[in-house]
Amino acid sequence: MQNSEKNLKKEKRKYVKNQLIKLGFLSDDNIEGYSEDRILLLVDYLIEIKEKEKKLLSKEKEQYKKRENHFLYSDLLNNIANNDTEKLKDNILKKTKLKCSEKEYNYFKIFIKNNYPKKLEILRSIIRINRNYSKVPQEKFQNILNNYERKLCQIADYINDSSNELFNIINFNYVNKVDEEKISSKILDGYHDFLNMKFHFDAMIQVIIYDILHESFNKETRDTRYNKIYNFLDSYYNFIKERLKDFKTKASKNIFFDFFIFLLYYEEVSNWKENIKIEEEINEISYFNKINPIDKYTQLEYAIEESMNNSEHNTLNYSRYIFISNFEEFPELFDLMNENGLIEFEKLKKFKKEDISKTKENEIIYGKKKIKNNYDRIKEALLDFIKKYPIINEENLQVLKASINAIENYEPLIKPFRKKLMTCVLDPELRYSKIVIKYLRKLITKGIYYEKGIPEEFIRATLLQKIILNISIEISNIRSEEIKREFFGEFFYKFYQTMDDIYKNIPIYNFFTENLYDKMKS
Repeated sequence: MQNSEKNLKKEKRKYVKNQLIKLGFLSDDNIEGYSEDRILLLVDYLIEIKEKEKKLLSKEKEQYKKRENHFLYSDLLNNIANNDTEKLKDNILKKTKLKCSEKEYNYFKIFIKNNYPKKLEILRSIIRINRNYSKVPQEKFQNILNNYERKLCQIADYINDSSNELFNIINFNYVNKVDEEKISSKILDGYHDFLNMKFHFDAMIQVIIYDILHESFNKETRDTRYNKIYNFLDSYYNFIKERLKDFKTKASKNIFFDFFIFLLYYEEVSNWKENIKIEEEINEISYFNKINPIDKYTQLEYAIEESMNNSEHNTLNYSRYIFISNFEEFPELFDLMNENGLIEFEKLKKFKKEDISKTKENEIIYGKKKIKNNYDRIKEALLDFIKKYPIINEENLQVLKASINAIENYEPLIKPFRKKLMTCVLDPELRYSKIVIKYLRKLITKGIYYEKGIPEEFIRATLLQKIILNISIEISNIRSEEIKREFFGEFFYKFYQTMDDIYKNIPIYNFFTENLYDKMKS
């Protein structure tokens, strides 16, 4: 009996350690330099956690698992695949023996969760709005004309300011004052570096979309810029992979803290991998080929109408002004802009010939006047979804058309629900599940690329994201926070340097200023 228990314990440890190797936290040759005793401390604690979870399983579920998971543990960290690691991270954090008040830490996480998306929305606005406009009258906006380096400085400054502001825990909204000693600076620094990295990677993707692959550039320009950024990313990936192949850092004394930080990055990487997998899956669908793009004047009318209707609720509007960035076909718009590129609603009314009726809207989306029976339900559900994700612009008729086409035509069943996308979207609960949101957003994105007449750029954007992801995986596996920060910093610098080289002598209009986004935040 004793030997049997010893063998079982040995077998459990073997499974768990192999899972840590499979995840990438440990390597076969222990290049991380942890002592066997430290590794066993982590392994045994993970077994303890899993044993407690197993006791909660119903008998039926235990029977269903049968031999496959008899020792637990081929699915040790299965929650990671479902992006649900909070409980595991909290358990691991307790074992780090670093100062961390549960109450203060929960406030901290809520604060980050609530405020990070707002910061991200503003960062994306900086990148989307401050760019090259070939038809803007330079003489009128001479005072905001800049080079690309100025835009890069604005991106970097905003990311640094936002990261610091998110971690100024004295200013938490939840309590009058937080004792910094209740959350170890080591934990805060680790989170700070992680969110700083997230900001930068999102910024890089937005820069690719708006400054490399945007529809306002002709195909030759897009091709040239794509090739330059692709060559940089591909060569940098090969360089960093080779550089880190046998890279060693001094072994950390706190394997639990290392694993906690690892989980932060691993969860983000897993989420990103799933997004790219969905994009590659969506690349195979062809029904968007049948979509006829909406003419620009109709798009402009719809944007004006919806902006006026939603002016009180839209973050990017204040004091009855709007920024219209995608209508260079109408140079008269630039005559109406103030120094921030904003136009008063009243001045835009002359561009509206008539209100877009429900029948006309239906004709634009479906190509026929007869309104489908479920159109109102789909649109209502869709707008409810979009309003919770301000990064998706509900004032864009292309978004509405692409969304409805995606919802009605996407046939594959969404796992794990085994239901079609339209069924999921019409369900008030399933609509906000993580997987449905991912499919919907990616399908909307592909539809918009087709609407803009540049479908090939959806595929190229996915390919560039995949290389950036691979670079991120290589660097995020470094155990030393200081060295990891150094490598990420080097990568960001060289990426932006490449963008600056691409944009030599090309003017950038700095419409979106600190003054403007300060007003947006107030």
